[in-house]
Amino acid sequence: MPDYVISPPRRHEVRIGGHGFGCLICGGSVFAKREIKLNTTGLTLFDLDCANRSSIGVSCCRCGYMHEFLPGLVEFVEPSDKA
Repeated sequence: MPDYVISPPRRHEVRIGGHGFGCLICGGSVFAKREIKLNTTGLTLFDLDCANRSSIGVSCCRCGYMHEFLPGLVEFVEPSDKA
């Protein structure tokens, strides 16, 4: 058994413009979030990937499908008991 433990991702419900969001594939309402780097050829060529912009990725906890949003458009809330 490893000396480290990987904790499960924090689960959230997602709102876009104040409206609830459901997975486009399975209709799930609980997501794990992560940052997604938007790589560009120019910055990668000069080994400056850290300067690239990011988007927000939310992965459906039911089916795993990844949805991608621009920063500032997504609101994360604690999941309700129904999820």
